[in-house]
Amino acid sequence: MAQPLKRHPSLPMTHPGVLLMREVLQPENISPSRLSGAMGLSRASVSRVTTGKSAISADFAQRLELAIGVSAEFWVRMQGAYDLWKARQDVPEVRPLRARELASLSQT
Repeated sequence: MAQPLKRHPSLPMTHPGVLLMREVLQPENISPSRLSGAMGLSRASVSRVTTGKSAISADFAQRLELAIGVSAEFWVRMQGAYDLWKARQDVPEVRPLRARELASLSQT
């Protein structure tokens, strides 16, 4: 199994759509319009992802894989890691369950 990328916990993560734009599309001079045509999606939906305003869905990732050849799993994992990082920025107040409470949950 591949080792996870190690990053400093205080560094902000970049949205995978922004990375797509910066690291894949711009170096190859591929516009969001051209990508949207290849993917069969609206330019607006591709732009929302490449500007970090929308998440990369499984459908988007699959279409992206077919259009540019980078696996859908890569994009979905990147989005999941980003979503988890973002959620951890505001830690909710949670009361941990004790072992006895956990045991009673498993019996129901």
